[in-house]
Amino acid sequence: MMPILLLLTLAVVFGGLGIYKQWEAGALAQTAAERLAYAWNSSAKDLLAGRFDPAVSDGLYWRWTDDLADDPFGRSLGTALTLQMELPAATLPTPMALPAAKLARAAMLVAPAGMAGNVLYRNAGLQQRTVVVSLHTRFPLSKNIDQLVGRNDLSGQGTAHVVDPVELIRLIDMNRTYVPQLPASLTLEAAKRLWVEPGKSLADETPFIRSEAQAAAYLRKLVAGEQRVLTVSGDQRRVADAFDAQAGIAHMAFYTFSEKQLRSVQLVKDASLLQSGQAINGIVWHFFHPVQLPSAALRRDLAAVGIAVVIHP
Repeated sequence: MMPILLLLTLAVVFGGLGIYKQWEAGALAQTAAERLAYAWNSSAKDLLAGRFDPAVSDGLYWRWTDDLADDPFGRSLGTALTLQMELPAATLPTPMALPAAKLARAAMLVAPAGMAGNVLYRNAGLQQRTVVVSLHTRFPLSKNIDQLVGRNDLSGQGTAHVVDPVELIRLIDMNRTYVPQLPASLTLEAAKRLWVEPGKSLADETPFIRSEAQAAAYLRKLVAGEQRVLTVSGDQRRVADAFDAQAGIAHMAFYTFSEKQLRSVQLVKDASLLQSGQAINGIVWHFFHPVQLPSAALRRDLAAVGIAVVIHP
């Protein structure tokens, strides 16, 4: 009787251990697959904690250029592209393709358990991407019991789907749903108002300037200044298109001009103003024409006398 009870007890103990080891392989495979799938969108994401550096990414177009998507037409016809890697990997090539590098990270998840197996990535389209982890482990039994049972290998498999971040899904859904409705429900003026900063209006935006008068008006609004006539010397006068009294800076607007006239008249007057000792801390010349711009020689001459130059695109 005793031998029978002993054999039954051993059978229950070893059977329980076998069931546990089988469950452990399946649970570890499923955990590894889920963590790999969760972190698939960023190879820099920590598999255990989920931490990642926002400044590190796989590139904007990795889904099309580095995710087994070299044959999008084949995938559209139902062909699934796969990549498989053994665990633990004996040697890893350097450098590795991005999908292979992501699969290789599975080794750190299964290495502590001392199990072997393989990990597989299947890409059958953006909506059908899966990670499959298969693990197997040996159950320590004597050779005689191995022959009796017929096997000494326990295995488990885990499968997880790769899903894009919820932010990307929501953005795509919003564009697909609402963008087609915008032309019918939003006018051009209303759309412009949406982009105006708080506290401002459309009138505060930079106008399309076609003349020197428009340029001068824009400068006065820009610097909160006023037009002022400045005395150069004797009966010579110089009109400042926008004089910033608080800063003591005179702003001059130019649209179309002749460099010869600027050198012989305007430049001489402004240089005299800066040297006259009046309450003028600086002079700025603003050029607004989209094509006619001051030459490099004129800019050097202006800088030599202390006149700043601003080119408005």
